[in-house]
Amino acid sequence: MTATVRLGRRGQMVLPAEVRRALAVKEGDELLIAVWPGGKATMIRKPRSFAEALAGLYGHLWKGIDPLIYQKTERETWES
Repeated sequence: MTATVRLGRRGQMVLPAEVRRALAVKEGDELLIAVWPGGKATMIRKPRSFAEALAGLYGHLWKGIDPLIYQKTERETWES
């Protein structure tokens, strides 16, 4: 989806209704904007809790690995 917004005199913009729906944002919610090289920007809804938003992320990479055994093995390499 793409949408066009116009920047107001004081740097304000109004998000079109379809963008607000897609981001599930309402009045008072906060958005995060990341600016990338080349003049690109990404906008996402700020999570209420970053810990909850990131919980389980990349969990599939640890499938079949016991974290305690992994940690023990890693720490043993520190002693060498």
